[in-house]
Amino acid sequence: MNENWPDRFYNWATNSGVRIVAIIAGAFLLYWVARFASRRMFKMARRMGDERVTREQEMRARTLAGIFRGVLVAVIAVTVSLMVLNELGYNIGPLLAGAGIAGVALGFGAQTLVKDMIGGFFILLEGQFFVGDVVEIGSVKGKVEAIRLRTTLLRDGEGVLHVIPNGEMRVVSNLTKGWSRAVVD
Repeated sequence: MNENWPDRFYNWATNSGVRIVAIIAGAFLLYWVARFASRRMFKMARRMGDERVTREQEMRARTLAGIFRGVLVAVIAVTVSLMVLNELGYNIGPLLAGAGIAGVALGFGAQTLVKDMIGGFFILLEGQFFVGDVVEIGSVKGKVEAIRLRTTLLRDGEGVLHVIPNGEMRVVSNLTKGWSRAVVD
């Protein structure tokens, strides 16, 4: 059975080509549905919450939605790439094994980074403190200037800016959340 190249191309296009197009279309559809769902949840949270949604709460929700979207795009891209390579006839088993080993090595090397990012995620998710709050983290007391995914910037009373990794925070005292007191002489 010696087929010429137009017949082989036609057979490939009607089998693997159609599957590849379906995989890519499915990925775009999945991304669109997830994006629509995250926007819908954001709007519902704004309606269900307090009448006055602060700018900080809105920024926190947008940050979390951006993280969710970024992780989703990465997972979809890797999955689609592997599925397309499989359809093109490449053996992806060694690639998956290599990726697993690289993931373990990267995990051991980036433990502190991952710990800081998870800490920052939970600070944002739980709303432990916001920009503008006066907090005490360990022995440092000051006003929060910025909350990033990996670090928190805190300026003390003398004007010194402290960069605190989010994974290092054990006890955080929020001095302005819900209750505060001013002593006036």
